[in-house]
Amino acid sequence: MNEVGIVKSIQDIKTITNLLKEHGGEIYRDIWVLGVNTGLRISDLLLIKMGDLTPDALTVKILKPRRDCHYLIPLNRPAQDVIKVRQQAYPNDTYLFQAKSNRAATNKPVNRSVVARKFKEIGEMVNIPLGPHSMRKTFAYQMLKAGAPIEAIKKSMNHNSSTATLQYLGMTKQDVLDDYTGFEL
Repeated sequence: MNEVGIVKSIQDIKTITNLLKEHGGEIYRDIWVLGVNTGLRISDLLLIKMGDLTPDALTVKILKPRRDCHYLIPLNRPAQDVIKVRQQAYPNDTYLFQAKSNRAATNKPVNRSVVARKFKEIGEMVNIPLGPHSMRKTFAYQMLKAGAPIEAIKKSMNHNSSTATLQYLGMTKQDVLDDYTGFEL
């Protein structure tokens, strides 16, 4: 599997959002916005059913098969907005991100490989190796840059160690030096 990039600037996140809408449509933009605002894996995002969403769209229920349990994820305003718009626009859909193609079977979510192709196309436009997992990595990176403790990020990513989280985020010695250089009291 190819290594996917992390979108490190807020401006690049916004640019990608706009390009996905322009070159792919609202569904790809919405997947991107929900993904970078929740840190969910693409497999979890695509399996969200309309019935899994609470009426106020504040939480989403995800089944983790290996653990046989559900957990609730609080949603920020951009994530809530995506869900509310999709619920209103597609009230009869089974999935939040339901395939609309004539070739697609009815009541099926968008295919992961289709999302990967569209993200790769947009990534080439912005010179970032973009893939579906870029949403999750971007979420974690932005948490770190916003000052979240590494332990909180580790927990939200379900990593075993802080070292694994730092490697996941691609933190380099140069990143650490840049942080030291910009730090003043």
